[in-house]
Amino acid sequence: MAETIAGALVSAGLATNATATAAGITSAFGAASTVAALGSAGLSIYSGLQQAGSQVQQAAYDDFNARQELLRGQQESNKIRENLLRTLAAQNAAYGAAGIDVGSGSPVDVQQDTLAQADRELDISRNNTLLRSYSRRASADVLRSDARGAALGGYIRGTTSLLDFVGRAARIV
Repeated sequence: MAETIAGALVSAGLATNATATAAGITSAFGAASTVAALGSAGLSIYSGLQQAGSQVQQAAYDDFNARQELLRGQQESNKIRENLLRTLAAQNAAYGAAGIDVGSGSPVDVQQDTLAQADRELDISRNNTLLRSYSRRASADVLRSDARGAALGGYIRGTTSLLDFVGRAARIV
């Protein structure tokens, strides 16, 4: 009896239509799966490139801040020098008002001590400025390195996604 029904379906052309419909659905799922795999790979690459771009921008900002640190250090050095000149002028005025010879003895010793203190402050300021600037530059270098890694990672994730899809498709066939 089953043979009779199958024969009737084949003779009516219904079995062929059902097979064609099933093949069409399978083909549509295959196409959707391919599009999804390509989309996933593309998004992985895009994500990696976006992250890399962001890190490159942050590196540029750190480079800018490193240059700003040098400018701030120069301004601080100028303030120290201005304070030194004011202090020396005030000392000379005080010694002159007291009738003390500023060219010899204790006034000269005090001026030398004042100059030595200013030199120490300038050295400390210079070293701190360089440390801050180098730290910013090192941070920028790390960000640039991370950006290269992020871009490469995006490509690797995208390629892995495609290879995974190809592997799954090969097992199905």
